[in-house]
Amino acid sequence: NSPAVAAELGGKPKDGSWWMLFDDFVAGFTKVYICRIPSPSTFISTAAGEWNRQTAGGGFSFWSSSRWRMNPQFRLKVSSSCVVLISVAQPDSELDGNFDSDSYPHAIGVYLFAAGDEPRRKLHLNNTDLTVGSRFAMSRQVFVELELEAGTEYVLLPCTREPGIFSPFLLSVTSPVPHTLEPLPLSGDWCERTLSAAWTTAAGTAGGLLEPVPTGSAPNDAPAV
Repeated sequence: NSPAVAAELGGKPKDGSWWMLFDDFVAGFTKVYICRIPSPSTFISTAAGEWNRQTAGGGFSFWSSSRWRMNPQFRLKVSSSCVVLISVAQPDSELDGNFDSDSYPHAIGVYLFAAGDEPRRKLHLNNTDLTVGSRFAMSRQVFVELELEAGTEYVLLPCTREPGIFSPFLLSVTSPVPHTLEPLPLSGDWCERTLSAAWTTAAGTAGGLLEPVPTGSAPNDAPAV
């Protein structure tokens, strides 16, 4: 009904769309979603997973007691260098049965590590292993976009910020070239052995912390290790 306004905006609205005043828009809507529509030639892989009692490890930390290693992990490799879009999503809050709130109480995110010589689960990290980490957000989906190198193996680790949060998730990778996305086994890829011992005075094993050798000490003053 406003030809002049329509001309300024590029013509009449197409079927299923319309113009409205901005004041009316903010009065009627509280959220805006911007969707990226991939081209038909785009390669998309998805992997469904779950954070449960065994795998809800929480976010990455250098603390030895951190359980980030227990999170589901996935192998990723691209056929040629390209920019990829990696995302992790949690279930729609409108479908969780809680009709009093549509918010997301738990923050989610995803890490990307260099796999190294062997594509297996990450149990320990070097300073150069972390390629990128997304932000953690209490939202339906979190994503990160970056360039990956051809011939390099990567490990994807989706997680919640806090450990002990149980929930299904969906991991997605979108790229303009073919890629491989595979889950890494939760066991069997590392050889594990546990040793138990005790520090006791009777056995002479309660030695305490190794003290540094003072500068200028004679060689026979150095502690034997």
